[in-house]
Amino acid sequence: MSETRPIDFPFFALPDADPADAAATAHPPVVAARGAALDLDRVGRRFPLDGREVEVLSGISLAAAPGETLVVVGASGCGKSTLLRLILGLDRPDTGRILVDGRLVEGPDTDRGIVFQDHRLFPWTRVEDNVAHALVAHGVPRRERLARARAELARVGLSAHARSWPGQLSGGQAQRVALARALVARPRILLLDEPFAALDAITRRRLQDEVAGIIRSEGLTAVMVTHDVDEAIRMGDRIVVMRPHPGRISRILTTGEARGTGPAAETRRRQITRQVLDDLGLR
Repeated sequence: MSETRPIDFPFFALPDADPADAAATAHPPVVAARGAALDLDRVGRRFPLDGREVEVLSGISLAAAPGETLVVVGASGCGKSTLLRLILGLDRPDTGRILVDGRLVEGPDTDRGIVFQDHRLFPWTRVEDNVAHALVAHGVPRRERLARARAELARVGLSAHARSWPGQLSGGQAQRVALARALVARPRILLLDEPFAALDAITRRRLQDEVAGIIRSEGLTAVMVTHDVDEAIRMGDRIVVMRPHPGRISRILTTGEARGTGPAAETRRRQITRQVLDDLGLR
C-alpha cells in the first residue's frame, strides 16, 4: 500500500530538475521509431444535449506514421479533447474506427499514454507512488512498479523528489511527474492534451524541448492538442487544423523547415501561422 499522511505541510517549491538527471537527458539520441501506426477512419461522435443529439466530430480521417508527431489546433469546442479520449479508448466513436498497428481500439491499453493540462496527481501519496500507480491495473509487482517509476523520474529530472509530496512541487515539476506517469507503462503512442497551457513561458519552453526530446529519443508516435500555433510548429511534424460545429479537419500542414533556423525557416513559420489563423477565422 502506498505510504500516506495528512496534507498539512507548508507549500514550498523545489528546483525544477536535478542537474545530474538533466545532463544525462539534455541531448537524447535519436533512435529507430518504436511508436505505433495510428489510423482514424471516418470517425464521428455525437452527444445528447437538451433532448437532441449534437455532432461533436464528423468524418475525421487521419493517419500518423510510427515516430510521427501530430499537433491538433482548433478553437474551443471543436472536439480536440474528445478526439484524444477516443484514441485513448476512454470513449468510443459512433461512426468510423480507430486502429493502432491495425488493431481496433476498444478501450484503454498500455500502448497509449496521456498527459493532461492539469497534472491530476494524487495529493495523498508520494511522487514515486503516483507514477507507479499507472502500473497497478496491469498486475506489475510493487517492487518492479517502483523501480520503473524511479527510472522514469530520473528521465524527467526528478530523481531527488521521488519521496516528495505533490504539494511540494512547482507546476513544471508536477507536469514532469505526469509525463513520467504516462511513460512508465512504456506506451507506443503518447497523447498530450494541452500539457503546457497552465505554465509560465520559461517553464513551458523548457518542457516543450524536454518532451520533444523524449518523443524523439524513444521514437514514439505522438498526438498533441494545443491552441498555440507557435507551439504546434515547435512540436509537430504535421499540424492538423480543426473547425467546430461539427469538429472536422480543415487543413493538414507539414512543418518541415519551419522547425529550423534562418530566413527560410522564419518565412515558412509565417506562412503556416497565416494559414492556420485564416482557417480559424482569426485574420
